[in-house]
Amino acid sequence: MVQRVQTIPVMKLLALVALEFCATALLWGQTAAPQQPTSRAEEILLERAEKQKASGTDEAEKTAGRVEAGFIRAQDIAEMLTASRSGLRLKMSSTAPGWDGLVLGSGFSLGTEYYRPDLASGEMAFRASAVGTTKSNYLFDTQLTFPRLLRDRMIVDTLARYKAERSIDYYGSGPDSERGARTNYARETSELDVKMELRPARHVEFGVVGGGLWYNVGPGIRPGVTSTEQRFRESSAPGVQNQTNFLRGGVYARLDSRTRPYLSGRGTQFQVRFDRYDDRERGLYSFGVLQLDAEHAFAFLNEKRVLALRANTALSYSGSDNIVPFYLQQTLGGPNDLRGFRLFRFTDNNSLLLNSEYRWEVAPPLEFAIFADAGKVFTRRAQLNFADLESSAGFGVRIKTRSAVALRLDTAFSHEGFQLWFRFSDIF
Repeated sequence: MVQRVQTIPVMKLLALVALEFCATALLWGQTAAPQQPTSRAEEILLERAEKQKASGTDEAEKTAGRVEAGFIRAQDIAEMLTASRSGLRLKMSSTAPGWDGLVLGSGFSLGTEYYRPDLASGEMAFRASAVGTTKSNYLFDTQLTFPRLLRDRMIVDTLARYKAERSIDYYGSGPDSERGARTNYARETSELDVKMELRPARHVEFGVVGGGLWYNVGPGIRPGVTSTEQRFRESSAPGVQNQTNFLRGGVYARLDSRTRPYLSGRGTQFQVRFDRYDDRERGLYSFGVLQLDAEHAFAFLNEKRVLALRANTALSYSGSDNIVPFYLQQTLGGPNDLRGFRLFRFTDNNSLLLNSEYRWEVAPPLEFAIFADAGKVFTRRAQLNFADLESSAGFGVRIKTRSAVALRLDTAFSHEGFQLWFRFSDIF
């Protein structure tokens, strides 16, 4: 059992949020009563002070205008650099829109991509890419999309992909895994997927996904870290010795009423998804996963202040003779969930995650945030509750374009220390 020290008092963080709300409300409604002169001398002094104040205000407004204009120019440049272009282009991201890319922690990625969204007069889009990272990970994929079927109400998407991920951390299964039990493994994945999505009404989406998955797990390459198969056996890390191939099928539904889905704004998103993994070789690792995700944002002061909340759970279903392989179990820890812990710090069959962020826009492309995270992994679905949650809290800075978060820097603290995360997307 890991000996734990006192966690960060999340109530203090919430108190800071409340204090900021109160200060904003007071400043918003405050009007100063004019000072009345009691003599001619005081009247002259007040007139001079008012002139100096007006002059200073003009200069301050001019300075603020120049600063904001600089921010807007920077925003335009970032928008230009991240805009989609047809043809051959550099690719600095390992994630295609709507599909998972390389595993978190892959390092800086760079590659090339051929992208044509205008085939058949816009009725068909094609792309193919090859990406390598600073941690010797690789991704090769090709994607063909039909985005405007049934009068723009249906999308059919096909994807073929190969991934070589050479360094993934694993600490053992269960909420009480030890920080010192860190190991490392490599994973090769070949995928062939087809997705069909229907949009019958505004804000509503339904979809089905099907395809094949081929896995191979081997020794990791992180220097100074024990390879996973050397510390864990099949009984404690199912699938570490014997991998298999899967047929996968899934269904999902999504409600999204957010005003700015890729930026801070008001609105709600709710998604439910169920995926079934069918072991085609051993008949031992078949299982299903139910995922529920809810997000809501409260916006204030013309959406310059946002309180964003998220709740997420993933529940695994397997028969009495089946188990979930460790490389497909749920994980917590990292820049997108429990930010005060190392990447993939906790692993088990099921997970629960809660996030809250208070964000305020300083300038059009610049946003600050304070946040609190809580969550846990657990073996049995009956353990889905709010007991024994791990927690972390911290602050962050985001650089935005007009349509998305371009850069995110988060500093988070937990009872295991602090983590600094640098990402090219928002957390949710």
